[in-house]
Amino acid sequence: MGIAEHVSRFAGYPVRDFSPNGLLRPVDARPVLELEDRPFEVDEPSAIRVTFSRSAIAGAPGASGCCLGPLLAIVASVVSLSTFGLSLGLSLAIGAATCVAVLAPMTWIDERRRRRALDGIGNSPTGHEGIQPGPSEPALDAAADEVVRELWRSPTYSGKSLARLIHCQLAETTPALLICEEQRFGGFQDLVDLLRLASPHLPALRALFVNEMIVDECEISWIEGGDCGILCNCFPRLEHFQVRGSGTRFQNLSCPGLRKLVVESGGLAHEALQDLCAADLRTLESLEIWTGQEQYGGSCRCEHVTALLSGELPKLRHLGVRNCEFADELVEWLTSDKPRAVMMLEQLQTLDLSLGCVSDRGAELLCGCPRVSRLQQLDLHHHFISPEWVARLQSLRLEVIVDDPQEAEDFDDFGEPARYTAVGE
Repeated sequence: MGIAEHVSRFAGYPVRDFSPNGLLRPVDARPVLELEDRPFEVDEPSAIRVTFSRSAIAGAPGASGCCLGPLLAIVASVVSLSTFGLSLGLSLAIGAATCVAVLAPMTWIDERRRRRALDGIGNSPTGHEGIQPGPSEPALDAAADEVVRELWRSPTYSGKSLARLIHCQLAETTPALLICEEQRFGGFQDLVDLLRLASPHLPALRALFVNEMIVDECEISWIEGGDCGILCNCFPRLEHFQVRGSGTRFQNLSCPGLRKLVVESGGLAHEALQDLCAADLRTLESLEIWTGQEQYGGSCRCEHVTALLSGELPKLRHLGVRNCEFADELVEWLTSDKPRAVMMLEQLQTLDLSLGCVSDRGAELLCGCPRVSRLQQLDLHHHFISPEWVARLQSLRLEVIVDDPQEAEDFDDFGEPARYTAVGE
């Protein structure tokens, strides 16, 4: 299971797409975005999703060849086998060679068309030489400052969109930003460098969502992450930070106004939690981490989570430890008599253990702990709890979400029922 859909609201703002394929407006023009090729004016504060308009780009790389290549391969194999009486192995080899012969040039042609639609600027100051601009490929005018030019030189969609955002004078009032791009032209560090370059032009930014991609675009375990600490530090007024993917770190995090932190992963490394333990999170009101599965890089254990929760988090009111394989073990700590566990559960208003592996063991501990009744909401959807314990949970004097029950699949090497989190690959 992956992320099903893009968010329509982020940090309280409606999300609107900003495509690098739209017209680059002069600085004195009214700001206009593109959404499904229909321009609209920004008449209210919006969360801007930095993305690209797939309809404006001439096909995905290799899309033509992907259809034609296998078809010709089948035809070549059948003809070789039936007409010339060649062996099955040789016929299949001829078919495979035919497929490669078709796919290679078609992929090159489609990729060239795609790049040309994205950054065909001719001899403009982008540094791309010898590519003539297409009808919807504007060049920067003389009013563009050096930051815009530097961003536009980037071969990424994000760089070009940020350049347009600044040039249209939208960046100065943008309260929230979502980055939605396959990192096929560079790694996470390239994205960090782009946002650091653009940060002085984003003075109003309060919320940032990095790698807001869904399963149709990229599996969560394939999304490249990196050090988000330096990224958060670029925006001193940042209150809400959200990141999706693997390899996330928070080294030297210093974000004094951070109120909400969301870390989504199919397999979270324990070093990320160690980084957070070393950071000052006293302003944090909402914390959500997806620990994920060990087979997808998840090295977090219950002790890493409890170490973080034992730190200074005086304002924390919402805790989400989601997509967690050791959810029962965490419940055991939260409902224990340890001073930090008692303090944590007493200060929380909502507890989210959804998408994980809570079983009857966790349900029994939750039902038997009086402090749980002080919560306003307990979210356990996607769980492995029997109907009997579901009924007991629902009898608690708070809102309990127990949708999406699961059944253990077979048994593991230790004879225990095999339970899986909702999001892995």
